[in-house]
Amino acid sequence: SLVRVGFPVRQPAGASTLCFSAGSATPTVGAEICYVCPQCASYHKEIPTECPICSLKLLASTDLTKTYHHLFPLSAFTEETVATDSRCFACADLLPSSSKGAAPGSLAISCPECHAAFCAPCDELLHDSLHACPSCEILEVRRTFDLYKGHKD
Repeated sequence: SLVRVGFPVRQPAGASTLCFSAGSATPTVGAEICYVCPQCASYHKEIPTECPICSLKLLASTDLTKTYHHLFPLSAFTEETVATDSRCFACADLLPSSSKGAAPGSLAISCPECHAAFCAPCDELLHDSLHACPSCEILEVRRTFDLYKGHKD
């Protein structure tokens, strides 16, 4: 099910403006800054909150972007052996050699979508902080550019 969300407009409040506080159904007088609900035009002292008048969830667009990666997490990468002297796609360091008794080559952690090889520290950075595969992002930009270039000709 979808959640209705509104992005209120921030504006200075007058001395006699009634503003709702987060979690309160009773407005209070006077606030320096108020956020205006886009659905019912009520005033709120802070966001994120839920409008007590129309029940719309109010938040800043930056709050929504912070939660995006939780909705669409980066797929788990797989360990595989790649050619000896292969380099990490992200940091360009040599990938570590595979353990003795294993097939000769370098140990990599690969993206299941684009098959780019990464070292363990970069894999951790991609999954914990960036939430995106840089190789997949580059391929997407190239596809977009090729589509744009194809329509321009």
